[in-house]
Amino acid sequence: MPKNYKKGSGPNKKLNRVRVLQWVLVIVLFAALIFVLSQLLKGSGADAGNQDPNSTPSVLTHGKFVEDTSINGVPIGGMTADEVRTALTDSVNAQLDGFSITLAHDSSTWIADADTIGCSIDLEATLIAAMETGAGEYQTLITADRDALSSFVQSIALEVDQEPVEPTLSFDAEASVGDSPFTVTKGESGRTVDVEATVDAVIERLSSDTFGNVAVVVNETQPTASAEELSSKVALISSFTTEFKTKDEGRTHNLVLSCEKLNGTKIANGETFSFNEVVGPRDAANGWKEALVIIGGSRYEDGWGGGICQTSTTIYNALLLGGFNFADFSRVNHSIPSGYVDKGLDATVAYGSKDFKFTNNTGSALYIVAYTSNLDQSTGKITFKIYGNALPEGTDVKVYSEVASTIEPPDPEIIYDPTEPSSYKVELQKERKGYVVEVYRKVTANGESEGAELLYKDTYKAVQGIYTVGSAEEAPPDGNDDIVIPEE
Repeated sequence: MPKNYKKGSGPNKKLNRVRVLQWVLVIVLFAALIFVLSQLLKGSGADAGNQDPNSTPSVLTHGKFVEDTSINGVPIGGMTADEVRTALTDSVNAQLDGFSITLAHDSSTWIADADTIGCSIDLEATLIAAMETGAGEYQTLITADRDALSSFVQSIALEVDQEPVEPTLSFDAEASVGDSPFTVTKGESGRTVDVEATVDAVIERLSSDTFGNVAVVVNETQPTASAEELSSKVALISSFTTEFKTKDEGRTHNLVLSCEKLNGTKIANGETFSFNEVVGPRDAANGWKEALVIIGGSRYEDGWGGGICQTSTTIYNALLLGGFNFADFSRVNHSIPSGYVDKGLDATVAYGSKDFKFTNNTGSALYIVAYTSNLDQSTGKITFKIYGNALPEGTDVKVYSEVASTIEPPDPEIIYDPTEPSSYKVELQKERKGYVVEVYRKVTANGESEGAELLYKDTYKAVQGIYTVGSAEEAPPDGNDDIVIPEE
């Protein structure tokens, strides 16, 4: 062997290096191909079960399913998890494609498919159960997206929900005497879909894999008030009647007209009733007639709307008997006591100066019914009825007055008329006694009372009489009683 020979040198050595590089390249490419194929297979399984490879539990990464194991009727014994994912792709997709669930209420039904309520199948949960439990038959279950399912049920609620119908109250102040002026119509219950409870019912049904009709959970809703509660707020609280002489046509006309204007008045809670505002100005243009009114606090003369102080007095007494807080009243008495009520129980009105007012602070509305009767007889009647929240059962209210003192009138004023004889006497202003009157109210509940309450004191001033008396000088009598008989 020559001395300059070196082992492994020359063309053969270079050829060996090329071959080594070629084999390394082949091995790398083969490994890459295997990796790509495995990823493709895993991807196919993820499409069926929405499985993230990075989240695959360790129990599925090694080992195979035991014999006599099936999922959705597909035998998987001896398979790996990846092989099962591939084998069940068609089964899972078919299960989702054929899915629908029906919700029902009464005779109406609503059908939801998998897309509508965001359905999916958790294949991985079934694989884990089959791997851990062993041989047996397993079924993949469909689950719904709660938000999507809730939206579907809410769309059903738009069709099913119905507001309750409240009871209604109609007020007919012209109803026949003795009949109730109110008609109460019963309300109706409504319905509301319980969205959350219905969603829970659907999800529970899906977990059982029996998809029959699911009943929509519907709750009944009631009106805010019942017909009975409404009726209790329009009970007859009190009434009062006064009498008048029908022969005075002007006064009778005015009483009838004032009642017509007041009949049917509603006083809302917190509202102040004004007699003058409701009745309006008293003049011929508004339909009033002349009748006696008090002038100057001491005498009567004809005036427009004469007599309607009896109307204001009657409604005042009806309200007093309702037991309402007396601080809610605003009234003044006449200067002369009225003949149609006891002293102290009158309420005078004069448009533009004197008014009767009442503020309703009862918590609910008050209704007024007013009418006249017996107009074809010599004595007519005027009646006011007050309706509202019923007084407690067994409650009785009495209002009365007592004369605390009497005021004697001053000596009459005499005006002498020298043109009239001494036998002539004309009353220009009637002499009247005055009075101090105390008004009481007594409320009895179930036979027990806390005693009479002094509401107020009224004073009627004494009125001085005024007379015109003749004072002419009278001629002495002739005194010649002889009868002269003429000659024939």
